[in-house]
Amino acid sequence: MSKAIVLKSISGISTLKDLENYEIFLAELKGSLLKEKTIIYPGDYVEYSDSQSTKIITNIINRKNFLNRPKIANIDYLVIVNSITEPKSSIRMINKYILFFQSQFIDNIVLYFTKFDLLKNNEIDEAKKLVNHFKKDGFICFSSDKYSEFADFLNEQYGKVICFTGQSGVGKSTLLNLINEKFNIRTNEISKALNSGKHTTTATNLLAHENGYLVDTPGFSSVSLDMDKLLLANGYKDFREASINCKFNNCLHKTEINCAIKDMVEKKIISKERYDDYLFFLNNISDKK
Repeated sequence: MSKAIVLKSISGISTLKDLENYEIFLAELKGSLLKEKTIIYPGDYVEYSDSQSTKIITNIINRKNFLNRPKIANIDYLVIVNSITEPKSSIRMINKYILFFQSQFIDNIVLYFTKFDLLKNNEIDEAKKLVNHFKKDGFICFSSDKYSEFADFLNEQYGKVICFTGQSGVGKSTLLNLINEKFNIRTNEISKALNSGKHTTTATNLLAHENGYLVDTPGFSSVSLDMDKLLLANGYKDFREASINCKFNNCLHKTEINCAIKDMVEKKIISKERYDDYLFFLNNISDKK
């Protein structure tokens, strides 16, 4: 059975790219998948067969993760674009974004910091401290003043689906146009009154670039961590992996004894800032409930 990745899917007709010969073609659902009203999304890996002159999707391979807005499957890297200024990013805000996406098992997070060119000389050191903070916490980080390093990273991701997201106005579409001018993604200036970007992204496709696929997403003003407390406690990838060593299966890493997460914070394996932000998010949920 031949396998392909879904580049685009509209009304039951999908644009596929074969994983072996790289042929791009249209395919449709038939049989049990059609009867079950199965929906296919960009990023899905599928099996297909030839039926006379038509390609038929016969199976959808299990997804490793799924982003609901926009609907993208099997994200290999999520690039969270953050601006150093206009609007200014904070450690807590970025930690919230990371937790939100990793709770959906989108574990490979890349942080890209824009607008270094707008900084005054006395602001550059502070900006670099913000970037280095997340590097020390184990995240892949790039900044617009060293764009070539990010371009090299993208070119090395053979066959990977790389999704770009972030707060409105941080420059996602501008960054994608810099990566490949053929994308020609529309951009708007930041609204001075709202200090946020005007939403310009309208369609969801996998955009072929060098060895992989890139995806732009609508900007957002905020994300909500309105979820079960235990899901939040196991949201961060390193929290999730280490929590198997906690004494209690339902450990919230707050006041419990023999907590592996608190032990990692004590040993400085997990930064105290991110742990304190986690407690802030957890308490905020507790207050709401």
